[in-house]
Amino acid sequence: MEQEEAITAVVRIRPAHPSEDKIEFCLTATTTGISMPAPRQNSPSSNFTFSAVYGPRHSEGTLYDAHIAPLVASFVDGYNACVMAFGQTGSGKTYTMSQIVPLAITDIFQRLQSTKDSEVKMSHLEVYNEALRDLLHPLNEEPLVIREDSYNSNIIVHGLEPDLIYTAEEAMACVRRGNAQRITAATALNDISSRSHSIITMHLRRGNETFSKFHFIDLAGSERNKRTKNTGIRFKESVGINSGLLALQNVLRALSRNLRRQVGHVPFRQSKLTRILQDSLGGNSRTVFIGCVAPTKADADETLRTLQYTSQAMCIRNHPTLNIDESLQVLEEDRGGPPPREDHQTNTQQTEYIKELERKLHRANVDLQKDEIIFAQKMREIRELKKANSQLRTQLREKTCKVGLQTCNALLAQRYENCHDIVLPFGLDFPLHPCYDKVDAVVSASMACPSCSDLQHEMAYYKHTVNILRQQMKTLIIEHDRLVSFQGENRVV
Repeated sequence: MEQEEAITAVVRIRPAHPSEDKIEFCLTATTTGISMPAPRQNSPSSNFTFSAVYGPRHSEGTLYDAHIAPLVASFVDGYNACVMAFGQTGSGKTYTMSQIVPLAITDIFQRLQSTKDSEVKMSHLEVYNEALRDLLHPLNEEPLVIREDSYNSNIIVHGLEPDLIYTAEEAMACVRRGNAQRITAATALNDISSRSHSIITMHLRRGNETFSKFHFIDLAGSERNKRTKNTGIRFKESVGINSGLLALQNVLRALSRNLRRQVGHVPFRQSKLTRILQDSLGGNSRTVFIGCVAPTKADADETLRTLQYTSQAMCIRNHPTLNIDESLQVLEEDRGGPPPREDHQTNTQQTEYIKELERKLHRANVDLQKDEIIFAQKMREIRELKKANSQLRTQLREKTCKVGLQTCNALLAQRYENCHDIVLPFGLDFPLHPCYDKVDAVVSASMACPSCSDLQHEMAYYKHTVNILRQQMKTLIIEHDRLVSFQGENRVV
């Protein structure tokens, strides 16, 4: 059933940094309002009223219990939900969301413990310079396209691959994996500044009855180049961030005017960020808008702008609707009533069977990753064995050849020690006799000593001996290779 309700707008004031003097504070806050003195002469002071204001002494747990926990309950019941943080760079948006997301994930899975037919999926999307990137699958080359589902009019990102989640620990692992891929950089105002908008989405389906989604949106902070001192690629990123936030501000302004019956065009298509947020702003969702501000006088202009747009968000009316699977309703209408009990049991059994298959597939993927790691280790061991085998073969070949050739040359040198012009027939890498100043691998008949008529016969005999040694060496090498190969196969198994 469709209903109308306002967006919950709260303000989070970050603590002051040690370098910020308390004298420079520019805010006066109450539990539901903020007052700011005139930032310039001849300009009026500003007073704002919100759903709640949380100062530096309040914890994120207090904010969660008051505003986010009801969203989680609605999400489990089948309503779309959204919580987003808006503000200038360095105002504490990422820190606030990093505290809220784990609390919400834990709460969601605790509420789902009593539900049997529930399926949870999670995706993590980044909007960087008007380009969409899947942070959970960064190597996915499929282009991401924003479309409107003709079946239920929800905004979807075609090509985005959600991961199936079974526990809160797995969900937090996905969050950490996505945050590790998010683009950050240092600026003059923030050592770890987010250079993109981050959208974590949890999808819930409860059997064949209801489905819902929960957006956790950490917007990149608005930047003034005069203070951030960005240059080069950082400056281009600032332009992209401010362009997306400007489109969001135009949407907030247009929707707040519609509340005053000044119906007009809402520029959701002005940027990809606002197109994705179309359901959460004035659509089918329950939304909490957190304006994060800094209390110091140096940030007065940006703080005033954040408070203005947070106040405008509070004027927006959403239309949350219980998301019921219409295909089941059509089936009931065709049958003239609710399906028989047997068919419902059959559908429940099929759903449980599908979920069991998905669990097995998940476990199989985990086992496959472990097997791939073991396989890589075994391949490294095989490469090491091959390297050792090659070294052993080289050593064996050199040792066998040197022993055989050294023996032959020594016998020749001993027999013909008076022949000073002889060239050894078997070359080594060093001379074996003082009278030999050159080593060759072939016989030079022209340099042979003429006084030794039977030298060639002796050389032929020793060549034959060397050939026999070479055959024995080949046999040893073959046997050595067979033993090493057998040992490697045993290790792989």
